[in-house]
Amino acid sequence: MKKINSFIVAILLISFQAISAAAPKASWGKCLRRQLAQLLQGATPQAATPIDPQQAEEDLIDAAMKGNVAKVQQLLDAGVNVDVSLYGGTALMHAAGQQHKDMVEMLLDAEADVNATNQMGTTALYMAFAGEFWPSEYHLSDERKAIVDMLLQAGADKDKAEQRARAGGKQGIADFIRDYEPLGGLTKSARKR
Repeated sequence: MKKINSFIVAILLISFQAISAAAPKASWGKCLRRQLAQLLQGATPQAATPIDPQQAEEDLIDAAMKGNVAKVQQLLDAGVNVDVSLYGGTALMHAAGQQHKDMVEMLLDAEADVNATNQMGTTALYMAFAGEFWPSEYHLSDERKAIVDMLLQAGADKDKAEQRARAGGKQGIADFIRDYEPLGGLTKSARKR
């Protein structure tokens, strides 16, 4: 029993050492869970290399915009906050807007806040609908549909996306969002989890 307790304490100390070296805004609980899961899967405990928190946050957003899943995973494992917001949005917003389906899925698995908003009220769902440029016709590519449906399944608030479009004077987009029915027809309560 004493060996087990000292092993648990050693794991926790190593994990907290890695967390304290990570960005100060890091989600401690998420980072600790990742660290413990890695140790339980046989990873060798190592002291974390100190990172520049501001640079790490910029790198996270940049990698999400480019769809670089490996880099984002590395930064999340180092403790960078999955919900950091730079350049007008979170990593999830940028990934959704750029149609990086695998990135969106990974960020949702990392417990990104699916309903986070920026100062304009933009959400990842709004970005998934609208993208980086307004479409001339209101339709979604198969990739964009998959992202929208994934976000709705994860609890994205469709009403927030519609309100953002209306606030921006994009009535056609707002109507399209309002009338959109995902594959499998989520109920309104499922949308607002």
